[in-house]
Amino acid sequence: NGQYHLESSRESVSTFMANLNVRKLPGVGKVMERVLNELGITKCQQVIGEGAPLILEYYSKKTSTWLLRAAVGVNKCRCLRQGTSVRKGIGNERTFRATSDRRFLRKKCVELCQLVASRMEKSKTMGKCLTIKLK
Repeated sequence: NGQYHLESSRESVSTFMANLNVRKLPGVGKVMERVLNELGITKCQQVIGEGAPLILEYYSKKTSTWLLRAAVGVNKCRCLRQGTSVRKGIGNERTFRATSDRRFLRKKCVELCQLVASRMEKSKTMGKCLTIKLK
């Protein structure tokens, strides 16, 4: 079924993570994968090895720290008992080529807002703050 049982020892985790493709790390999407590949980084062992100085130079401190920790299999989140975490927000994001086409941008904005609204309805969530971030 695609699941893999990993012994919870430092050695087992290190061995498993070393040859793992960076794209397999949660939070690494197509764009970050492409950038890392262009830096010559394809495996987690490269993130913590020869690629570390490049990552520290290219990415922000927060992103670099997250990526270095993820590459060795460390998550900063503490384990919570099921049902004790509270979702703070609902969002949606898309990456697309740079454009100045106002119709396209307006259409994309409406589409993303509709997706968020749909998710909010499904989860019976209400909100009082809307944040739109464009890069």
